[in-house]
Amino acid sequence: MSDRSPKRRSLGVTWRTAGLPMVILAFALSGVGLSTAFRFADAQFAQMIVQPKGEARQIANTSAKAFDDQTQAVLRAAADAVAAGVSLSSITKTSVPDWIDGLYVWDGILLDVTRPARDHRSKIFKLVRARMGVRPLTSPSDRRLRYRIELLYDNVSTIEGNRTIKTDVVLAYRLATSTEGKPVRVIARIRPDLLRAAVLDPRLAGSDKLEVIAENRATGPWSQRLPEALRFWVLQPTSAFVIRQQSSVITQKLTYTGLNMLTLGTLLAAIAFVIRAIRREVELSELKNNFVADVSHELKTPLALIRMFGETLQQGRVATAEKRQEYYTIIARESTRLTNLINNILDFARIDSGRKQYTLQTIDLAAVVRDTYESYRFQLEHQGFEHRLTVSDSLPAVSADPEAVAQALVNLMSNAAKYSEDDRFLEVEVSPDTRRGKNGVVIAVHDRGIGISPEDREHLFEGFYRASDARVRRQRGVGLGLALVKHIMDGHNGWLDVESRLVKGSTFRMFFPAVDAVSDGPAPDAP
Repeated sequence: MSDRSPKRRSLGVTWRTAGLPMVILAFALSGVGLSTAFRFADAQFAQMIVQPKGEARQIANTSAKAFDDQTQAVLRAAADAVAAGVSLSSITKTSVPDWIDGLYVWDGILLDVTRPARDHRSKIFKLVRARMGVRPLTSPSDRRLRYRIELLYDNVSTIEGNRTIKTDVVLAYRLATSTEGKPVRVIARIRPDLLRAAVLDPRLAGSDKLEVIAENRATGPWSQRLPEALRFWVLQPTSAFVIRQQSSVITQKLTYTGLNMLTLGTLLAAIAFVIRAIRREVELSELKNNFVADVSHELKTPLALIRMFGETLQQGRVATAEKRQEYYTIIARESTRLTNLINNILDFARIDSGRKQYTLQTIDLAAVVRDTYESYRFQLEHQGFEHRLTVSDSLPAVSADPEAVAQALVNLMSNAAKYSEDDRFLEVEVSPDTRRGKNGVVIAVHDRGIGISPEDREHLFEGFYRASDARVRRQRGVGLGLALVKHIMDGHNGWLDVESRLVKGSTFRMFFPAVDAVSDGPAPDAP
């Protein structure tokens, strides 16, 4: 039962001085990166939202030009007809668009009015007549007035039932001269709703980016004013377009967040790997120091005993044969202990370098166990142990390295003897068994020692591990025995398990598959 209590103080310092600043730096960099990415996404959203503004500006310009061209054509035709003495009816039948709701000509007296005739008695007729007299003409020869078009806006109240509706009316007028050289004003009354339907709506057909909204109801992130004749409306991005761009930005932010979390996770994993490597290096350094100290102690004690009793025998200071035999026994025992220690260290070095191999052959496992048990009997009896060996009949043949099996069994019996206190009992039991669907042989070593705590059981088979129990630390050892047993069982395609309770003792079981359950070929190399 090898054991070890690693020192954690230096490892904690390593984490505080190296790991924590790196983690803080990683989170800081992640926060800066995510903030930058979000600002970039917001800037991109703002850019995408204003992207249709150029298209809205172009629509406004083309709509203004269409209105100007069509209005000028109608007003010019009306002025020329009047100047030539032709009736307005000749042009209103074919060339006047629907959104022009009436033509008026004035040269000081009302010459002609087209659709509707009822305007003679309406408020709009009075408004037109008032507008015609707003500015006096200076001279028929003033050519600047001939091509001038101005837009005039007024609210005309109309009554529908008990409600008064305010309607914007657009008046466009042109100055001209008659054949007699008299100044002439031509006025067109425009219906904004029909003007929008004829000039603006066709340019927005099929567009999912822009929509026409009443000027006082604009709610978009931006709006584009329309020309004077269409000043009642503005162009703004559609809600569907805004939502689509917002969804795109949200997707980008989620993507940035996911990538940032992935990068942060990778960075934290790398930091954890580095810290783990640092901790492992520190732990290995501590283990090496402990190993050197423990091995020095383990070597020093048997060598001192061998030297002391050897010198005593050499100098002839032992009077009786019984005493000499006792000294010879001590020398032989300490030599065996020293040999086992050196063998364990050499085997662990081969395992650590990947050079340890086992020579598997079909053996009588019961015979190997009996020979090993008999060689260890003297030490058990010398320490006052009650011991026994139980071997079942009809054991299946196994393929194993006899020296490795003997080494594993000696390590288990040595641990059982070392960590037993008042109740000194040891039993080795060999019996057939089936595990994981394979037939084989189990070698069980039972003791009534101090037992193993659950937290130590997790690290029991690690090299150089020493438990923190004071009763364990009183015993000599370097923590290689169980690690070697585990490696031996792995090399034989077998299993090693332990069952233990504190103060109740422990049972270690080694399972060797039978020959028919083991594939042919050499044993695998040590991991």
